[in-house]
Amino acid sequence: MRLQTALLCNAATTEATGLVSMLGAFVDTVGGPALPINVQLWLVARLVQEEGDDVEGVDHIVVLVESVGGESVCRLEAQATRTRPPLSGPVDPDMPQGGLMVVPLPMSFPRSGLYSVSLAVNGQQLWLAPLRAKGPDSE
Repeated sequence: MRLQTALLCNAATTEATGLVSMLGAFVDTVGGPALPINVQLWLVARLVQEEGDDVEGVDHIVVLVESVGGESVCRLEAQATRTRPPLSGPVDPDMPQGGLMVVPLPMSFPRSGLYSVSLAVNGQQLWLAPLRAKGPDSE
């Protein structure tokens, strides 16, 4: 399994067709007038299967937001079941097969500073991005 793309945004929804709509994409800074800084961002990611991956199975997914010192601000864990695509239907064999993640991340930052957002699947970190929180104690 590999990560095709991932980003943080202000809002995201998934339509019945599988299309993901996002607002305020590529967020790397959040702010607020008082501490703690309470915010909800969305993680949008697309994971694709690689040749040799099992078509069916269960993946353990962890999304973690933490300070440079390791203080957890948000931790989400989930199990995702991979199933064999239907033999008939709109599956294009030339296109990568995989799944979308559209996950809300409710966070409360106790202080301003640099944080990291990571995505791991089955213990393997696939994505790591910086996130800065700016509050009244920011320089």
